[in-house]
Order: sequence, then structure tokens, then C-alpha cells
Amino acid sequence: MKKLLLNLFLVTLSSLSFAQVSEFYGNFSPTTSHMVPVELKAAQPNHVVIKPNFKGREDVVVDQSQTHLPDWVWQQHESTEKVTTATIVWQGLGLGQNMSPPDPTVDSDSSITMASTNSGGGAVFRIFNKATGATIASSTTMQSLGGPAGYGDPIVLFYKPARRWFLMEFSATGNKLLLHVSQTNNPQGAYHTYQFTCPSFPDYPKWGFCPTSDAFLVSTNEGGPPRIYAMKLSSLLTGAPNRLFSEWIRISIDHSG
Repeated sequence: MKKLLLNLFLVTLSSLSFAQVSEFYGNFSPTTSHMVPVELKAAQPNHVVIKPNFKGREDVVVDQSQTHLPDWVWQQHESTEKVTTATIVWQGLGLGQNMSPPDPTVDSDSSITMASTNSGGGAVFRIFNKATGATIASSTTMQSLGGPAGYGDPIVLFYKPARRWFLMEFSATGNKLLLHVSQTNNPQGAYHTYQFTCPSFPDYPKWGFCPTSDAFLVSTNEGGPPRIYAMKLSSLLTGAPNRLFSEWIRISIDHSG
């Protein structure tokens, strides 16, 4: 009997060690914000730097020795098969406004493209015509939409079912995640601005939609296991006060593969 009770205790302890622990971080209400373009000289870099990220990829001959495995994504077709001119030339944001790392992000709807990178004053984004590549709105800081000063790591997402733009970054102080949700499909219109306070600095945030659960999710690196936050998606779309939930995810790892 003692052996049976010991086994039950060990099984219960094992299941608890890999469980998800939920925490409630309170209700958050948005503010209404609008884009305010910054001066061009404050948003654009003084010097344009081009880094040859694909240097050597035009070589026809590939080293197939045992020093490395073949890279099947490395395009090595004949030059006669290549396109000699670009269809659309974009005047992008450069290498993060002279910031390193630039952390570039981009998303599009049917006619508009929004791109964002880091800058000296948090994230900067620009709006383009998707068909022509022409700039519709010059470089604008996410901080101009409202909330505290941003610190970068931007993410731009377009939620197709509701045709809304989601712009995110973290704050310079206060361990906050800053979220701007457009009130219409017009990226130059008004936004609902949310501030979510995390227990630690929410580094490397990655965002995503889960429509089947009516949730907008973000994972962060705050030390220890990854932390996942969940917000109510339908409330974000209407600008209603929102509740923030968090979970530590503990996963058993099979080192045998």
C-alpha cells in the first residue's frame, strides 16, 4: 500500500512540474491615438549603408566537398534564367535608421504595405503603395500614436478577417508591451492604444492571432521558460477594456530526438 501511495505521489508531482501556470495581470483600457509624422531629417539616416548579405551567391560552381552539406535554398541556376531588372523598386527604411540590430518587420493588405525598424526613438514605420512601391506616409514613430516612449523590437501585422492593422513594440521603461490597433482598415487613421505591464522586461516579443479562441497572443523572453500572454481579440478590435493573462510554458524535452 505504501508503494502504491508513493507511485501516485510521484505521478502527481511529475504532472504538476510540466503544467501550465496561469496568472491574471488585470484589466487594461485603451486610449485613442493618431499618427503624427516626424521631420524627415529626424527619421532618415545621414549615411546609407549597404551590407552585401548575399555576396557570392551568383557563383555557378559550388563546393560539394565534405566540409559542409549542400545548401538547397542557394540559387545557382544559369544567369540566362535570371531576371535582370526588378519589377518594383522600394525606397525602404534602410538598416534600421542606423540602429543595430534593425529588427525589420513588414506586412501588407491588398493595396498597402507597412514596414517598421528600430530607430533612436523606438520603432519607426513607413507606409507604401503595394503596387508601385511609392511612399504614402513618411517615416513615423510608433510613439506618436500614444503611450510612453517606445524602445523597439517592432512587429507589424494585418488582421485580414477584420481588416485591421496591429503595431507593437516594447517601452523604454516600465516593462510595458505597447499595442496599437487601427480603428478602421486605414493605417493613417485613428488607433486604439494599449499598454500591458509585464513582471519583467518583455524582450524579443513575437505576436500572433488565434481567431478560434478569440485571442491575440504574444511570447516574450523574461528569463526562465518562455512566457505567453493572451488578450481578448474581439475587445482589441472594438477598443474595449482588455484583460491580460499569462502562462509559463514548461515542456518536457526528449533528448533522444
